[in-house]
Amino acid sequence: MLQSVVVVTEASSSSTRRSRRWRGASRLQQINAWEDDAGSWLHSSLRLITREASALRPRGEIVITRLADIIVIQAIRSWLDSEPEASQGWLAGLRDERVGRALASVHRTPELEWSVATLAKIQ
Repeated sequence: MLQSVVVVTEASSSSTRRSRRWRGASRLQQINAWEDDAGSWLHSSLRLITREASALRPRGEIVITRLADIIVIQAIRSWLDSEPEASQGWLAGLRDERVGRALASVHRTPELEWSVATLAKIQ
């Protein structure tokens, strides 16, 4: 029975603005996915990454990258659920249904001239 796992990953970006965004996040984030039945995704994902890395199959690096992306997203979600500072400011807005949709729209099409009125119309 697996008792603990350490996954080391690095997310980088050439954008200084993006790196500042997550500066407050912990350098270490624990994902408590082993405890619940739905947590088998993490075990399966790590096993598949291991298999892809050792087998040298065609396009294996793409499979590894996509699975690593999912693990990083889940770690960010875990951080958002567990850290008190994530319940304030724009991060708290991500949890609100309407505000979250508005933020997603602004990030999807930042070139538009957004106003409170246009944001309020987003469904």
